Amino acid sequence: MSTWILWFITSMILGNPLLALVIVLAVVYLGRAEYTGRYWNPLSYFQLQRQIADLRNTVETNPENAAAHNDLGRILALQGKYAEALPHMEKAFERSPESAETAFFYGYTLLASGKEQEALPHIREALEAKPSLRYGEPYLLTGNFYFKEGRHDDAIAWFEKFTEMNTDSVEGYYKLGRSCAEAGRKDDARKALEDAELAYRHAPRFIRRAQRPWNRKAKWFLRTTLRGDAG
Repeated sequence: MSTWILWFITSMILGNPLLALVIVLAVVYLGRAEYTGRYWNPLSYFQLQRQIADLRNTVETNPENAAAHNDLGRILALQGKYAEALPHMEKAFERSPESAETAFFYGYTLLASGKEQEALPHIREALEAKPSLRYGEPYLLTGNFYFKEGRHDDAIAWFEKFTEMNTDSVEGYYKLGRSCAEAGRKDDARKALEDAELAYRHAPRFIRRAQRPWNRKAKWFLRTTLRGDAG
């Protein structure tokens, strides 16, 4: 309602409802962006598409380029295009099996493609070789996969590893809490969500802004879903 009041007042001042709408939408967007720390970059999509096109051209002209196959496969996997990503990750892994990043994303793409038994050895070997790979992102990605599959006990194990490495990640604690709740572990869920609020409270300002949406989700879930479940 306040947005419409702002539009009405601005429209009356300017005498131009369309211009007033543009101004109000810009104010609302900037306010939300400042609150969440998420600013829309209209060029980011085109930049990413250009990067993908350049990588495709590179692997077509030089099929032995393991780095290009790895980068292309990783980007496609993070976009959820696992069928497209898998051939590139296979080629990257064939040429650079010693790369922990390549081994993980090869395993992750296999996992997301339904080849769990084949995937897990690659994921585990990559993380044993480099536990801090990409600041723990592999633990979060693998946990996300299991959560979406409804395998909450498996998701918990991966989210626990992620939060052990990233004690300031509100997102990690929130997802751990959600997984525990889905698994029926209400006390553990409550503890994780309380840890999410604590991590947010003690985080530096620039981290709080980026983590604010996860903090809101954690507080909402704790107060609406777990309220009254103590003990």
